Amino acid sequence: MVLTQSQVQDIQGLISNTIQVLCSDSNFLKSIADNVASIVNDNLKKTFEEHRVIINSLKQEVATLKLQQQSLVKENLDLKSEVVDLQQYSRRNCIRIFGIKEQPDEDTDNVLLHLFKSKLNLDIDINCIDRSHRVGKNTGRGRHIIARFVSYRDRNKVFQHKKLLKGSGITITEDLVKSRLGVYKLAQNKFKKENVWTMDGRVFVKFADKKYIIRSQGDLDELLKLTS
Repeated sequence: MVLTQSQVQDIQGLISNTIQVLCSDSNFLKSIADNVASIVNDNLKKTFEEHRVIINSLKQEVATLKLQQQSLVKENLDLKSEVVDLQQYSRRNCIRIFGIKEQPDEDTDNVLLHLFKSKLNLDIDINCIDRSHRVGKNTGRGRHIIARFVSYRDRNKVFQHKKLLKGSGITITEDLVKSRLGVYKLAQNKFKKENVWTMDGRVFVKFADKKYIIRSQGDLDELLKLTS
């Protein structure tokens, strides 16, 4: 059925009047407002719950990643420590001797044998020394000597008698790898030289009447915490 223009106008007027009546009805407006608020609130709750689930999931992932990272860091430190221990073990037959004046065309094996006999009262056979030579920069005071013994027993015999060199200007040390040497020097600075020594490639520190073994910077850091 086709409406006439007059009928259309009547319908529009009726709708307009109805809207005006409804808009002037406070209860109706409150009902609409309550319904809209309810819909918005429901949507917000749904969105919040979805985000909460996502956030909790992300938190769990972050926590898992942190644990994995901590595990990897520890594993890496353990591997580094094992590598250092292996490197240090390969040097267990070596010592370094400081303070011996360097001479032209010298034979360091014979220089050491003379030192062992005259200062340490040790008769070491030349065949007990695998090899020896000067290392480091020549500063005019004489480069130090590094010596590798055939057996750990002979090396340790010499090392155990090094205290007899006190006051001579000559010192004997273990051949420490770079990282452990750094820890050794730092420990000496923190706890004084008389409280720090090495044995079989390990660094020992005496503190508060206790003896601590220091294998790494981490071990030293933990000990330093006890002093603070």
